[in-house]
This record gives sequence, structure tokens and C-alpha cells, in this order.
Amino acid sequence: MVRLEWAEIEAFDEAQKPRLSESDLATLDPDPQFELQPYVRLLEVNYPVDELLLSIRRKQREFGMVSNAVEERPERRRPRKRALPKPQKVYLVAHRADNSVYLKRVEADAFGILCALRDGKRLSEAVDCVDWSGGTGEQSAQNLQAWFALWSSLGWFCKSR
Repeated sequence: MVRLEWAEIEAFDEAQKPRLSESDLATLDPDPQFELQPYVRLLEVNYPVDELLLSIRRKQREFGMVSNAVEERPERRRPRKRALPKPQKVYLVAHRADNSVYLKRVEADAFGILCALRDGKRLSEAVDCVDWSGGTGEQSAQNLQAWFALWSSLGWFCKSR
């Protein structure tokens, strides 16, 4: 949970570089190096902490507890013990749009590609990081195209140095 909240802070505070435009794509190498925006944060967690955080925030809104100001609240009964969430591998991207931070779940393969791109790998190297044996070549190509279209529309890529 701490890692998730820290990623949100960094996503909000980090710089934003000029976005990669369609005209920029035409000038790229055949095997380009895509650079992620500095505010994009990638998290691999073992629990669905994103769901937990969202449920906490929902409850805070219900009770009007969005500030640290002390308000009188209705008397509460003894709190129920809640079960911890079951372990689940979750891949998250914390990113910013319009001065708000969002969390986006991504598939394991998409996460692997994003991590490789973040680490400076070329497109061919990033794509090779994924085990494509689980599906057809056509399905893999469609996934790859859909992921890059989404990431581009969210502005996750920026112009290279």
C-alpha cells in the first residue's frame, strides 16, 4: 500500500515532457526506443491494493473525511474485523491526466513491455521480453497494437532526449 501511495505522489509531482505525436512516429527508427513520461510509475504487487485503496477512499467520501479537520461523527459500534484480501498478482500503472492521478491495471505481458521500455530497451527487445507462446501470432499482434494505441492515447510516451 505504501508503494502504491508513493507511486501516486510521484505520478502527480514528476515532470511532463512533450508528448510523442503522430508526426513524430513517422520520423522514428524502424526499431525505435520509446521513452515513457517521467510521471508514469509501474508497480507489480502481490495483493489487489488498488481495490483496497479505492474502497477506503469511497468510505472517506461517504463520511466526508477528505480533510484532516476534526469533525463530529456519528458514534460507531465496535468495528468488524475484515479479512485481508487474498494474494493476487496485480500489475498497475500510476499516471497523470488533467492534474489528477489514475491507476490502471494492465496485463502481465503489457507490464513486461512497459518495464522494458522504461529501462531503455528498443521496441524489438521489449517485445521479445514477453512469452508469446500462449496465443496465436495474430492475437498477439492485435494485443500489441491495442496496448500501444491505448498507451499513446493516454500520453504515456514522450519525445526522446
